[in-house]
Amino acid sequence: MPLASSPPDSAPATPRAAPTPPQRVESTMQLEIALIRHLARSRRQGDLMALLWIEVELLTHLGPAPDGGMREAVAQALGARLQHRVRRTDLVFQVGDTGFAVLLDADKAGAELVEKRLSEQLRGPYGMGRSQAHVHISIGLAISSEACRQGSGLVQCAMDDVYTHRPTPPAPAPLAVADAANSV
Repeated sequence: MPLASSPPDSAPATPRAAPTPPQRVESTMQLEIALIRHLARSRRQGDLMALLWIEVELLTHLGPAPDGGMREAVAQALGARLQHRVRRTDLVFQVGDTGFAVLLDADKAGAELVEKRLSEQLRGPYGMGRSQAHVHISIGLAISSEACRQGSGLVQCAMDDVYTHRPTPPAPAPLAVADAANSV
């Protein structure tokens, strides 16, 4: 067989397309409306759905604030990191400026594994141009079957999980007297 007609050893790797940013909704009511179709389908098929509620709190930032503001820049950076850490079949929503929701097609054990992995991977500094931000992440989990038994919605159960079972973020360290004088 001539060399020119032999198949290549390996095809060139095609770059993976960047995921789309999370769908943004302004309130939990809009989030619940967006989830209705997916939850109805899962109930018809007998599947369990899990919802992770992720809250972000900006602790500190270094450098100049980005043009759109630090909170918006942190939300965009976290949304991009979150999109890269979940499966393509999982739905990610940004709720307002500081909340995210991830709808998983998973049972409780699978959702707890994802929750643990995300809590480790979403922590850490977020670089945004010449700025860097440190955030506190709180994650709550709700399973569709448990939410129905409690008589409240999936979103509310996940939010309740954040506030009833999760630690509060550490308070930022106070500025030293010399630092406070220099910051004015």
